[in-house]
Amino acid sequence: MKDEAIKKINKFGSVSSVIVTILKILAAVLVVACLLTSVVFFFIPKNAMTFEMSDDMKMTFNLNEVSGGEKLFDSEADREKFKEEFKGSMLRSSKGDYDVQSIDFTDSDTFVVDAKISSYSVDFTKFQILMVICSIFFAAVFVTLMFVGRFCKQIKICDTPFAEPVISSMKKMAISLIPYVISDCIMNSIMNSFLTNKASFNFDINVGMLAAVVLIFAMTFVFKYGAKLQQESDETL
Repeated sequence: MKDEAIKKINKFGSVSSVIVTILKILAAVLVVACLLTSVVFFFIPKNAMTFEMSDDMKMTFNLNEVSGGEKLFDSEADREKFKEEFKGSMLRSSKGDYDVQSIDFTDSDTFVVDAKISSYSVDFTKFQILMVICSIFFAAVFVTLMFVGRFCKQIKICDTPFAEPVISSMKKMAISLIPYVISDCIMNSIMNSFLTNKASFNFDINVGMLAAVVLIFAMTFVFKYGAKLQQESDETL
């Protein structure tokens, strides 16, 4: 007769297995869908359709807040000179470079800057590359879910959470998360490059997932120690 706590662990494993199976099917469908879409784009002429993408930005500057009340522009001529020098310049952001379109003073020391990101076109070739990369990303997700599913299967049938198969599957699950974390980082960089039309690589790691990897690895050591204590206890009895 199994202990009540073990029954709850087994039940948790059963429910988790069903959820993971559903997620695996979804990930597999997304892999196939991305690959099929990239194949379709391959047969479409490059210039059959293009997408023009742009973005606007408006910023308000109150110079009184930074000048301590001192007047920075003594006359209308100074303000006009500033507008001419500033117009046509570029403002850089994570989304891309914005071209300053106009500058309007609302009073002597407050002005509004209207800027627009340089529009660019996206053709089917870029979408094809993006779909291939998305399929690789979802494949990494599928592999991770496969190892998560194996772990759930082990806790579904285990007699104790300190059993060697449970610990081994937990460790493999943690290792399988590493490619996912890396692919997620690369995917974010590629999406940023796609949206801004500029090549960029920002090593922006998903801190939450990285913490999960470290935590699971730590838990494997805890479970190994628990297995050792249980073995010593069984030998004593």
